[in-house]
Amino acid sequence: MPDEIISENLLLISESLDLINKRFASIAQPDDFVLDDNGVIILDSIAMRLQVVGELLKKIDKENESFLIFVKTIFPN
Repeated sequence: MPDEIISENLLLISESLDLINKRFASIAQPDDFVLDDNGVIILDSIAMRLQVVGELLKKIDKENESFLIFVKTIFPN
């Protein structure tokens, strides 16, 4: 995977993490996710963004196995 593609994926990861932080701003306690429809929508959107982050990291790792080697030492299979 060329470096510019890795950079683009890292930028997308950063943007997703920023959105997750913004969406968590209105959550004070875990119950806020289930008290009303808005909380459920926030929970769903955070879950989707986390999935995107995971998929982008997996793409990077598939093309460049040494890129995330430090994570594999911390979290072995």
